[in-house]
Amino acid sequence: MNTNCVHDVNTNCVHDVNTNCGHDVNTNCVHDVNTNCGHDVNTNCVHDVNTNCGHDVNTNCGHGVNTNCGHGVNTNCGHDFNTNCGCDVNTNCGHDVNTNCGHDVNTNCGHGVNTNCGHGVNTNCGHGVNTNCGHDFNTNCGRDVNTNCGHDFNTNCGHYVNTNCGRDVNTNCGHDVDTNCGHDVDTNCGRDVNTNCGHDVDTNCGHDVDTNCGHDVDTNCGHDVNTYFLYFHS
Repeated sequence: MNTNCVHDVNTNCVHDVNTNCGHDVNTNCVHDVNTNCGHDVNTNCVHDVNTNCGHDVNTNCGHGVNTNCGHGVNTNCGHDFNTNCGCDVNTNCGHDVNTNCGHDVNTNCGHGVNTNCGHGVNTNCGHGVNTNCGHDFNTNCGRDVNTNCGHDFNTNCGHYVNTNCGRDVNTNCGHDVDTNCGHDVDTNCGRDVNTNCGHDVDTNCGHDVDTNCGHDVDTNCGHDVNTYFLYFHS
């Protein structure tokens, strides 16, 4: 399924937006990709989901955003990647989840943000990566979780922040790494956890901060490392 246009790709509906194809879902436009619906945005394909636009990718729905593909989910935009939904953001793919944008990656949902992939989760943006959800922020992948941003990496959720990967968790940002959750922050990886930022690393959670890795935990920041919790295990 190929969509190519000079300006915007606008989809507006009362119920669901359902896309099912045997190979790829390719969307290319010079300006924005805007999707607005009352219920769910469901994308299912055998190979890749590729989105390339010059400005913003905006998704707003009342329920969930569900993406399932056999290979990769690749999003490239010049400005912002904005997702707002009432329930969950679920991404399941066999290979990588790659997000590259010039400004911010903003995700806001009422329930959870769940990403499961066979390879890596790679996020690169010029400004910030901001995730706000009512329940859990779960990332599971076979290889690395790489986050690179020019400003802040902000995660706020009502329950848990769970990261499980086969190799490394690498976070590099120009300003702060802020994590706030109501329960636990759990990180499990096969090799290293590397965090590098220009300002502070702040972690605030209601219960535990658990980090388990096969090799090293390295944190480098220009200012402070602040952790607030009730219990701690490492």
